[in-house]
Amino acid sequence: MNQQQEIFCFGSNLSGIHGAGAARYARLHHGAIMGQGMGLQGTSYALPTKGVDISFMPLKDIGKHVDEFISFAQSRPDLTFRVTRVGCGLAGFTDEDIAPLFKEALPLKNIRLPKGWRHLILTGENKGISDDAEDEPMAFDEAVQGVKDSIARFKDFLSKPIE
Repeated sequence: MNQQQEIFCFGSNLSGIHGAGAARYARLHHGAIMGQGMGLQGTSYALPTKGVDISFMPLKDIGKHVDEFISFAQSRPDLTFRVTRVGCGLAGFTDEDIAPLFKEALPLKNIRLPKGWRHLILTGENKGISDDAEDEPMAFDEAVQGVKDSIARFKDFLSKPIE
C-alpha cells in the first residue's frame, strides 16, 4: 500500500523566522526554510499567524492564510497535512479563536486537525484540546449526524419526568 506523505503544518511569521515552538521544530526536523514565512517547505507547511518581524497579525488575516492553506491541501490529495495548534502559542490566540477558521477543512480527508478541534468547530464546545493529530477523520455528514443524535438523546432525557 502506498502511504501518503505527511506534512507538518505549523504557525509561522511572515518573515520566516522559525526560531521557537513548532516553527523551530519544523526547521530542525521537516525542512522549513528560514526566510520563507508561508507555504510548503520540505515536509512542512508554514501557515502565517504572525506578521513581519513577528508582529501581531489580526485574526481576519490569519483566516485568509487558513483559506489559502485549505485550497492548497485540496489541490494536493497526495499529501496528508497534520495541523498543529497554529496561532494558539506565541501568536496568543485561543483554540476557540482559531479552530473555527478551519471549518472548510472538515470535509477534507487529507487534513488532520488537532484532537478536539473538530468537536469545537461543530458544537462550539471545548471538551479538551490536544496537540496530537486527530485520527482518520470521519465524513463531515457523519460527524453532523453524530451531533444531531447526541442532541436528540439529550432532548429525550429532558422530556422524561424526574422521579
